[in-house]
Amino acid sequence: MRLNLQILRDELAPLEFSSHLAPGAATRSCTFALPYVPGEPLEEGPVYVARADELPERPHVRGVASVMCVGEPPAAWRHGNLDLLWCDERSIDERSLLARVTRSFARHDEWERSVRGQLAGEGQPRELELVLEGLLAHQLLDERRIEAAAASFGWDVHDRYLCVSVASVQRSQSQERLGATATSLSPLVGQLACVLHGEHLVVVCNLTRAQESEEGMLARLSGTFVPGLLAVGASSAYGDLKNTFYYYNQTLAAARIGARRAPDKACWRYEDYLLDDMLRRVHLRQIPDALTPAGLLALMDYDRENGTELTRLLRGYLDRDRNVTRTARDLFLTRSTCIRHLEQIRQVSGLDLNDADVRLACSVALRLQHRG
Repeated sequence: MRLNLQILRDELAPLEFSSHLAPGAATRSCTFALPYVPGEPLEEGPVYVARADELPERPHVRGVASVMCVGEPPAAWRHGNLDLLWCDERSIDERSLLARVTRSFARHDEWERSVRGQLAGEGQPRELELVLEGLLAHQLLDERRIEAAAASFGWDVHDRYLCVSVASVQRSQSQERLGATATSLSPLVGQLACVLHGEHLVVVCNLTRAQESEEGMLARLSGTFVPGLLAVGASSAYGDLKNTFYYYNQTLAAARIGARRAPDKACWRYEDYLLDDMLRRVHLRQIPDALTPAGLLALMDYDRENGTELTRLLRGYLDRDRNVTRTARDLFLTRSTCIRHLEQIRQVSGLDLNDADVRLACSVALRLQHRG
């Protein structure tokens, strides 16, 4: 079962954990729990359960290990190349923690076997499921294996696909809700394949085999998606099964942004939040001012020094395709005042708003500034 420390932390509530996670923690997985043995190297795969006072000053790790610790570990452990959770030693002892983690793995394994049995009974090949698990984990798989797994299901890797991820809003009912969803989708096996990936049920739909558009397929699936109980994200359509990992990430972004923007919807589509996600990704890697045209920065400085709102007018003007009448009406200005202020914007900023690239750069920068 593809559990990891992020999922286990939620599973073990109300225990409270501090954490240090190495890059890529969300896509890593663990397969079973082990007690930590002092002096033994830590391997990638298990979750090691340890007591802080038995840890050496520096970890001996092969790969990216996963560790749950009772008590605060040494400083080098909290900054190393490993995924680490630790809790107050007064809240639980290491034997009880190991028992709880072991039970979590057992419960998830039983649930996964039940769901897999249901899907296998409907004709979903186990090899295709293994290939999809590998793709979702961003593993490097032999292309011939991917092609053979798809062919065993009557699919071609270059068919048209749609990826949908389903998570339970209430973590305490996650297994039951995702299991029920998988059962509801099982009659469509052949047109879609389901795989459990961490806390998500991932549904890969073959639009070519189903002879459906994106809208048509989502309409067929919509009856299983209950607003408020399930968080469902849908990718854009794509034409190569090998790229499923990237479109799965689209579903996660759609669900994350959609839950804030439109909480009442049953399914959030990535295409509705493409710009939001692009801006989010840029914002994570750069400060807004570094991606803002100099003329626009000058205009923003002018507003701050003079108490004007020329930057707001510029955004309204660009958002309305430079339609002066609509801009004036929506911003409660007279047309003549709007024209006068637009001329002032040109004088202060020096921006050539007749240049499409300048307009695009300003529109993106204004949205980045708003996010900041």
